[in-house]
Amino acid sequence: MQARRNSRLAAVQAIFQYYFLKQDIESVMEEFCKYRLIEKKNYDIVFFRQLVSGVDEKQETIKKYITNSLSEKWMIERLDYTIQSIISLGIYELISCNSIPLKVVINEYVSISSLYFDDSNIGFVNGVLDNLGKIIRNEVLINE
Repeated sequence: MQARRNSRLAAVQAIFQYYFLKQDIESVMEEFCKYRLIEKKNYDIVFFRQLVSGVDEKQETIKKYITNSLSEKWMIERLDYTIQSIISLGIYELISCNSIPLKVVINEYVSISSLYFDDSNIGFVNGVLDNLGKIIRNEVLINE
């Protein structure tokens, strides 16, 4: 379980780098796997790669979900890159990792957000993932 949590945290950092520096996703993953995930036994490298490449592959869908969850006064560009990264990864897991329960996905990313933010931002992440989680998981069930 700790290996997956560490992989999620590393994925947040990798997606942040991807968004902030506009680097190629393969380069970001290789850098993380080669230089940053030193204690490989504490990470699920396959899961890390799935998360990071999945956010890249489903970027348009993820952005639509985020945009639709924001009020009319907010644009996705106003969101901090770390919040964008956390929410994007949560949405990816909700879309593509159906075997992981909704509450687990939300709790994992709320826990990660608490490492970076105060209560209002943590509440924002929780609210967005909770609302989108119900919508996304219902859509996934309908499409199966």
